[in-house]
Amino acid sequence: MPLALIHAVNWKSKRPEKYMIDGGHFAYADYFLLNTNRMSELKVINTDNTQFYFTQAINDRRCSPDVIETTCTLAEITVYHDLTPDSKFGTFPIYPTQDITRVAVDTPVDTLIEWDDVAYAWQSPRDYALGVSHMVYYRESWKRTVVIINLNLLEVLAEQVAAPV
Repeated sequence: MPLALIHAVNWKSKRPEKYMIDGGHFAYADYFLLNTNRMSELKVINTDNTQFYFTQAINDRRCSPDVIETTCTLAEITVYHDLTPDSKFGTFPIYPTQDITRVAVDTPVDTLIEWDDVAYAWQSPRDYALGVSHMVYYRESWKRTVVIINLNLLEVLAEQVAAPV
């Protein structure tokens, strides 16, 4: 289940982080990479948009699903969902801290992460300018981990089909 490039029109979450686009813009042009293994109940709304539930921690019953509306069609999301990554793991160059001001100083460390564990990735306008992204993945199904990676969103997509492992 690979990541899908999604243009989010609306993202409603009951999670306490409130880090998504509830009234404000968070990601550069509101684009996210979402793992299709966390999507359910996809449906067409307003003839042009698709709405679905997105469960961030898929093995944690306490996690209420978010509701996402996107300009992507059901057919586009299905194409992403039906793709098979070349490897079970992706190689992500992860920076040692969450401090975006240290990107020019720190050296990222290549880390193997299972594609199924990746929830989503995004770029803020500053990330976009620096050529990096933020990524959320879950260790042991419930340990939410947010990291900065030395890849832009398109490079992450390319990693799915060119994974070295």
